[in-house]
Amino acid sequence: MSNKVSIWLQSIQHGFISTLPVVILGALALTVLQMGAWIFPDFQVTSIRFLSNIIQQACYGVMAVTLVLSITQKLAKYYQQKYQLNFDPLIVAVLAMVTLVAMSLLEYEDSYYQYLGVQAIAKGLLCSIVFTELYVYLFRYRIFKAANLNESVESSIITAMHSIWPALLAPCIFLVFYSLLSDWFHLLSFWFPVFIGEVNTEQGFTLWQTIKLIVVNQLSWFVGIHGSSIVEVHASTLFVDDPAVVYSRQYINMFVHIGGAGGTFGLVVALLLSKQKSSHHLGRYAFLPSLFNINELLIFGLPIIFNRFLLLPFILVPVLTASIFKIAFDLGWVAWSGGAESWSTPILFGGYLATGQWQGVALQVFFIALSAAVYYPFLVRYENNHYQQEVEKQARMLLTLNNELDLKSVYQSKSEIGRFSRTLLSDFELAIKNSELELLYQPKANKAGRVVGAEALLRWNHKQLGAISPAVIVELSELHGCIHDLGLWVVKRSLSDATALNKAGIHDLKIAINVSPCQFERRNFFDQVINIVERSGIAPNMLELEITEGQKIELSDRVLIGLQQLSDYGFRIAVDDFGMGYTSLRYLKSFPVDTLKIDGSIIKDVADSKVVQEIIGSMGQLAGSMGVNLIAEWVETDTQKQLLQNLGCDEFQGYLMSPPITLNELTKYCAVNGVESPVNKKNMSMRK
Repeated sequence: MSNKVSIWLQSIQHGFISTLPVVILGALALTVLQMGAWIFPDFQVTSIRFLSNIIQQACYGVMAVTLVLSITQKLAKYYQQKYQLNFDPLIVAVLAMVTLVAMSLLEYEDSYYQYLGVQAIAKGLLCSIVFTELYVYLFRYRIFKAANLNESVESSIITAMHSIWPALLAPCIFLVFYSLLSDWFHLLSFWFPVFIGEVNTEQGFTLWQTIKLIVVNQLSWFVGIHGSSIVEVHASTLFVDDPAVVYSRQYINMFVHIGGAGGTFGLVVALLLSKQKSSHHLGRYAFLPSLFNINELLIFGLPIIFNRFLLLPFILVPVLTASIFKIAFDLGWVAWSGGAESWSTPILFGGYLATGQWQGVALQVFFIALSAAVYYPFLVRYENNHYQQEVEKQARMLLTLNNELDLKSVYQSKSEIGRFSRTLLSDFELAIKNSELELLYQPKANKAGRVVGAEALLRWNHKQLGAISPAVIVELSELHGCIHDLGLWVVKRSLSDATALNKAGIHDLKIAINVSPCQFERRNFFDQVINIVERSGIAPNMLELEITEGQKIELSDRVLIGLQQLSDYGFRIAVDDFGMGYTSLRYLKSFPVDTLKIDGSIIKDVADSKVVQEIIGSMGQLAGSMGVNLIAEWVETDTQKQLLQNLGCDEFQGYLMSPPITLNELTKYCAVNGVESPVNKKNMSMRK
C-alpha cells in the first residue's frame, strides 16, 4: 500500500508540474491586470485588460480539469507499463475529465462550468486517483477483450475497442458512489469553520484563530491542494468584509502571506542569494509574480509541495509574521486604514495602503528579511540534498550510457536519459571551448623495453559526474557532429605536447592519435591535418593516425586519395583493434598501413588459449610479410609479453609497461626507460 501511495503522490506532483505553464500563464495575466490598474488610469477600458482578464479566467477557471488530465495520464501510463496493458493513457485521462465535469453537474447543474477551477482542485485530485484505479481494475479483468479482431483491424482501433468495457462502467460506478456519498462529503467540509471557531465581526480573527487558519492553509498547499479549495468555500463564514476590521482577510494578505501563501517573497530573496545557478534563475523568474503575491512558480516549480525540507519554514514564517504584526498593532507601532483590499496589491505599496503610513512599508520590509533568514538554511539543505540526488541519478544514467549498445536511439529519444545524453554533450562542447579536456599518454615499448611511442588518450573530468567514458563521449560527438572540433583539438594538443617533449630532450617519440571515420566525411579534413602539422614544426612521421577496425569507413575515392596523401606526406597510419575479419583485411588492401594493433579482447586470453595463440601467430606472419609493425595492447603480465613476442609482436602497450599518464609523467618515464626511434618495417622492406 505504501508503494501505491507513493505512486499516487508522484502522479499528483507530476500533474502540478505539468500544468505549471497554465498556472504561470494565468498568474502573468493577473499580474498584468494588477499592474495596469495601478499604472494606467484608462487601463480598465483597454483591449490588453480585456485579453488579460479572459486569459486569467480561462487558466484558473479550468485548473481542476487540467490537473485531472495530467495526473490521470501519468498514473495510467504507470499502470500501462507495469501490467503491459493495451490501452491509451490519454483515453483514460479524457474519461476522467468527463467524469469530473459530470461530478460538477451533479452538484451545480446548469452552472457547473463555474466550478471547475481552483475551488475544485481537491475534487479533481480525488477523481484522478480513484477513477484511474477503478478503470485499470476493470480493464485488467474485463469481459469483452475483442480477441477476434486482432488480425482483421488495425492496432489503434483494437486499442479503442479494448477500452469500451471499462469506459462504459468506470464513470457510471464512480458517479453512483459519489452521488451516494456527496451529502457526507458536504457535511464533512464543515469541519473547517468548526475548527476555526466563530469569528468576531468587529475585531476579526484572534491570534489563535489566525494560526489555525495558517496551519490548515499551509498544509493544504503542501500536499498539493490549493488553499482556496478549503478556505474560499467558507469565505462568507470566516472573513469579515469590513476593511476597517484589522484582523481580517486584508491583514492576512498584506502582512502574513507576503509574496503568497507561506510568506514566500522571503524565499524568493533566499533563492536570489543562493550559490546554485538553477535556484538563482528561479528566484529571478519568480520575483515579479511574487511582488503581486503570486507564488505558484515556487509552489509547483521549486517545488514546495511534498518538499520535506521546506515544510517547517513554510508554516513557521506566516505564524511569525502574524504574531509580530498583532504585537506591533496592539502596541500602537503601526496603524490600520484598510486601504489595500485586493490580495494581489503589490508588496510595499500594499503595506502603505493598508496602514496609511510608512511604518507599514517598514514592517513589510522587516517581514521579508525575517522570512529570507528563516528560509535560507532550509533552502541550502534542500539544495544540497537535491544536488546529491541529481548526481546519483546522473551517475546511474551515465552507467546506462556506458553499457548502451544503441546510443543513437537513446540520444534521439525524448526520455530522461535522452535529455541527459544531450545535456552531457552540451557540457562536453563547452568543455572543448574552455579547454577543460585533458590528454593522457600510454607508452609503447619495444622488445628491449625502450619507449618507441605513446598513444594520446582523451580524458574529460566532468565537474559533477567525474570521469566520463571516452567511448561514450566520442560516439555522442559523432552523432551530433562536434567530432570534427574534438578531432582537431586532439591533433593540436598532441602536437603542442610533442613540442614540449622536444624541449625537454625527448626526441623521436611517436604520438598515436585515434581518428574517427566521421572525420573523413569533412572534405578538408586531410588538408587541415597537414596544415596544422606544418605550422607545428613537428615531423609528420612522428604522428600516427589510428583508425579503429570496428568503425566502418566509407572507402570512397576521396577518402582513399586523402589517406594516400597523408601517407605520402609522412604520416604513419595504424589499424586499431585489428582482427581477422573482412573489414580488417579490406583496410589492408585499400590504403597504406604502417601499424597493426591487435584487439585487446584477443590479447587477454593469449596465455590460456592455444587457438588465440595461433590467431596471433597468423597475424605476426601477416605483419611480417607486409613489412608493418604489430602492436599488442592490454598487455598486463610478463607471461603475456613473452608469448606475444614469440608470436611476432614488435611493440607492447598496457599496464605492464605503464597506465595512461600525464605529459610530465611521460617525460620522466622516457628519461628512465630511454627512447628509441620507431622502426618502420615496411620502409625497411621497401629499401631492401
